[in-house]
Amino acid sequence: MNIAIGLIFIYLIYSIFVTTIVELIASVLAHRHRMLERALEQMLDGKSISYYWWDKIINFISFLFYYRKFKKKNTNLIYNPQAGFTNGFMDKQNFLIRSNKQFSAAKTLSFETIKNTKEPYRVKLNKKAKLFAACFTEHPLYRRSAEQTLLYKKPAYISEKTFSDIFINVLSLYSTENVKLFNLKDNINKNSFFKDAGMNEALRQILLQFISQSGNSMDEFKKKLEEWFSDTMKRVTGWYKKQVAYITFLIAFVFSCLLNADTIKMANTLSIDKAARETLVQMAIKHSKDTTILHKNSPNFADTTITISGASHILDSVYKADIAQINKTLAIGWDSAILNHNLDGTGYLTKKINESPAALQTVNIFKNVFFNGKVFLGILLTTIAISMGAPFWFDLLNRFVNFRITGKKSENDNTPPK
Repeated sequence: MNIAIGLIFIYLIYSIFVTTIVELIASVLAHRHRMLERALEQMLDGKSISYYWWDKIINFISFLFYYRKFKKKNTNLIYNPQAGFTNGFMDKQNFLIRSNKQFSAAKTLSFETIKNTKEPYRVKLNKKAKLFAACFTEHPLYRRSAEQTLLYKKPAYISEKTFSDIFINVLSLYSTENVKLFNLKDNINKNSFFKDAGMNEALRQILLQFISQSGNSMDEFKKKLEEWFSDTMKRVTGWYKKQVAYITFLIAFVFSCLLNADTIKMANTLSIDKAARETLVQMAIKHSKDTTILHKNSPNFADTTITISGASHILDSVYKADIAQINKTLAIGWDSAILNHNLDGTGYLTKKINESPAALQTVNIFKNVFFNGKVFLGILLTTIAISMGAPFWFDLLNRFVNFRITGKKSENDNTPPK
């Protein structure tokens, strides 16, 4: 029982640490933000276009290359307010060139104008700009919901109400008046803007079906839009958790390798070292009563992204308060003689590795993990356990602790039988 409690507690603390790292990576790389945008594209256009940090770098280089070229010519950045495009190069507007003519930013671009202009190469942004979802993701209400992340200026989450408000505003051709449901239907059926903006026939049929099912009630139409968005977000949460699971497994494996967190070795130590076992059991009982321990450690698409300072605080507190104590109690870690053992050979690469302490230790860890079946199995078991998540281990820990306490009470109960 105590051995199981000790292992469960170790997995819980390690899971919290690894999950926080994963959440920090997701926050810095704006994983939720990009997934929300791709989900909206899939929802409205039936396809999505990924856009990563390396695409931004290529776009920025392209901007530097084209800026001077465009500056010498009679060229304007064209802004189409109806399509919701903005006039910055790094945003999703059409970047147009046409000599001997200045275009007004207040005018809508005709099909012929767009057809006869040239767009410079901008990785994926031109494709994203031509999706109907661009009308949505470039809407001021959507952009004002953005969190100030390092690499992305878009929201990680919007409410069902925000979705319906933006959608109805787009369908009303950005009208500030009190629009009626039949006005939206007429716009969808007759106005060429939606076709030019990229609305496909499938989306048109979906919207007309919602309007038909809503009678003459705008509130009912809003409700149907919100239910559609809510159902989509449930699926997106599933996609997000699946992707996070892959990242968590990778980070957990690297973490287990660096610590030499071998489940087989830890279980053996707990079975023979009573003092270590009792220390971990007491730590486990104390933590089982702390419900705040799971804060920020349940990956959900709708959760608010964690800040760098917040993640740093969690990682620092968890490591100092728990991981350092666990590692010291069970003597978890690599022997310095193993880490600093010079590689055999006189080759150039071998010499360079031997001269670099970090490279040498990394190679030695790699050798001792992947070329020792028992160690690899133990670390793999730890990786799988960490990947199961802190909530799972916290719930299991409480069950074992409660069972242990209940069992002790029954053993010490001196009440004579009736």
